[in-house]
Amino acid sequence: MARSREFRHFTPIAPPFVPRSCVPAELSLRLFSDFPDKCIAPFTFQRPRQKVGGDAGALEYRNSNLLHQAAKTIRDKKDADVSSFFHNGWIAAVTNRLIDRLLGAGFNLLLTRPLYMYPEKFLPYVFLLFLVASACGQDDGEMLTSPPAPVGRFTNPDPDQPFFVSVDDTTPEGMKWVAVDSLTDAFDRWDTGKWFKSLWNYGVPVQMRAENSGVADGNLWIRATLDDGAERWFETSRIQSRARISYPMYTESRIKTAHLSAYNTFWLNNGNISNRNEIDVIENNSKPSCGCQPDFPWQMNAQYFHVIDDDTRRAKGNFDNRNLSDDNPLKGIPWNEEYHVVGVWWKDARHIQFYLDGEPAGSVVSERDFTRDLNLIWDLWTVDEPWLGGLPDRNDLLDDSVNTMYIDWVRTWKLEKE
Repeated sequence: MARSREFRHFTPIAPPFVPRSCVPAELSLRLFSDFPDKCIAPFTFQRPRQKVGGDAGALEYRNSNLLHQAAKTIRDKKDADVSSFFHNGWIAAVTNRLIDRLLGAGFNLLLTRPLYMYPEKFLPYVFLLFLVASACGQDDGEMLTSPPAPVGRFTNPDPDQPFFVSVDDTTPEGMKWVAVDSLTDAFDRWDTGKWFKSLWNYGVPVQMRAENSGVADGNLWIRATLDDGAERWFETSRIQSRARISYPMYTESRIKTAHLSAYNTFWLNNGNISNRNEIDVIENNSKPSCGCQPDFPWQMNAQYFHVIDDDTRRAKGNFDNRNLSDDNPLKGIPWNEEYHVVGVWWKDARHIQFYLDGEPAGSVVSERDFTRDLNLIWDLWTVDEPWLGGLPDRNDLLDDSVNTMYIDWVRTWKLEKE
């Protein structure tokens, strides 16, 4: 019969007879064990924030500060940030007993007596602390200094390769992906050498404004705001790359959409409406207002346009993220609730493959050859049309919790011979 979960929580770290002025601000420790073959025992030491009053207070401060230094040495030795993890059941069990003894006897001594008076009693407990640290994370001889990575095809993809390479690598034999720095950005800052704000307008009610986009907190953002009373009351913005690119290439961007009735877009275009090649990776609307687009919260709306002298050819893909693999953690998650990675592999003059969260998400074949180099573009816009989902509630434009599109990063590669 499986053993039920056993949970032991020590707060404060020391037994009741230890002065409470030392805890919980100075030290805290939590131990818990799960099943026999998997035990975890994280522990944390924190430096006292300030010295408490009196001789006893000074003593407590000195001793707990020494323990902080010992713990810091352990962390440095282990190259661990805060916690150490056990994955071997017997090591965890033995260590728990050692720590119980340490708690029951050692801390009363350590926190209530000058340490130099009892070196023969103090040193064994320091030895136990280092023994605990050296045992942490050892499993069949392998040292672990952080929790193991979750197991799954869609976790921890290689950031130096397109997401799909970590899931199902279909890169042609003899070819390799080479990063394109001018079209790659983690958005830790606004890089004027890579991006600019292209502010031409769509139709009413859109008004493009430079101040409605920027970079903050590791994200490129585009915000829709209200100019109440104006004909163009939907204030928004657009970001465009300075560099252009052509096939064979792949680009992907990690995006969380605004939650209002508008298109949140990531697309490629050469900028001439009458003579253009265009690839729309997404035109996502998580909150259609028209009552006519029930699938929009999960639908990509990926497509291409090929226009010569206003003669337009196009094909559209409507991949639904509820059709992702069952083991994909983003399956069925609306665009506004989590960041999704959307991408396109522009393979050749006619073949375009879209991707979502590491998986193929529909493809299109152009009726005519793509011949132009294209820019990367993000924008947020709306129009009073059912194919877009209708106009947003104006109150949504006043709510910063729903009116902003966030782009965590963009990564772009060219496909070249090895």
